[in-house]
Amino acid sequence: MTDNSNLNPNPINNEGEPHEWDIDTVRRRLRHFSDWTRWAAAREVYFRKDTQSRDMLVDLLQNDPYMLVRRMASQALGALYDAGVEIPLYAQLNNDSPEARKELIIARLKELGVQVHWNEDKYYDSYHIYVPFQLEPTQYMEIGCLMGQLVEVPFPQHYAPIADTIPSLVLPDVPSHTIHERDSTPSGMRFSVFPNGAIRKT
Repeated sequence: MTDNSNLNPNPINNEGEPHEWDIDTVRRRLRHFSDWTRWAAAREVYFRKDTQSRDMLVDLLQNDPYMLVRRMASQALGALYDAGVEIPLYAQLNNDSPEARKELIIARLKELGVQVHWNEDKYYDSYHIYVPFQLEPTQYMEIGCLMGQLVEVPFPQHYAPIADTIPSLVLPDVPSHTIHERDSTPSGMRFSVFPNGAIRKT
């Protein structure tokens, strides 16, 4: 971080509202020594959609030691992206090929702490996925959503209930399922995801 010790480290005024900083001050404060000031500056960019702050936000997202600052930088970059600003970090989002989609899904799963391996054998091809315990509920929800998108056949084709302890009247428990829980350990759960269903190779 650059030395901005002459800046006021307090980003909140007495009324609890952000200061009305000019945009040059906002950009300088993205590199301030105070994590709270960097967070507040990233929040200002979120609202102002300042395109010249893009690269500094990317640096915060990739390198800032504080999670809340990284999260605010991510939200600000998302606001810029939504406003039509090109973000090189997200360039692959413009590629709608199935291969690129799977790469993004796997990359996001790994960000969430999930282990993903592609497995080929003489009978089946599948993703082997290990989901650790002690994640946040929202992480489990996102992981389930992402796992479902690794499947190439549309729901409910080759879909069988994963929670098979609860028999379903609407979904058949077919052997050619797309997602299967392999086992559970004290530290996590293992799944197999069959993109085209667990159809034995001939």
